[in-house]
Amino acid sequence: MMKIFPRLSVAPNVAESATISQVIAGVDLLERLSPGRRGDLKTACRKVAEILGRPPDEILINLAELREQLANIMPVHYGMTPKRWSTIRCDFVGALRLTGLAEPLATSKAVLTDGWSAFLG
Repeated sequence: MMKIFPRLSVAPNVAESATISQVIAGVDLLERLSPGRRGDLKTACRKVAEILGRPPDEILINLAELREQLANIMPVHYGMTPKRWSTIRCDFVGALRLTGLAEPLATSKAVLTDGWSAFLG
């Protein structure tokens, strides 16, 4: 079983009705990314929706459910290599994070110094 976005949690400010369509729309607003990168992220979102067999506007951003549904995907059944599936998963997670719909899990008990907090902010 392949781990799918194991270190993410839904961002606290995200509505329970957020969908993959909203992720795609949010990626369009990320002007700091190149058009090619935005395209890659949106393609990954659409491919995940295609694999799940539903339109992006019907798939809620429920990480537990998505994790379960995507865990046993066999890429060859969708005409993909394992490498391509890995890239799609990574890009989908990137889209979730960059749009603010998911955030990394706080698994470390380490506290950042003020200097690091300012740098990372």
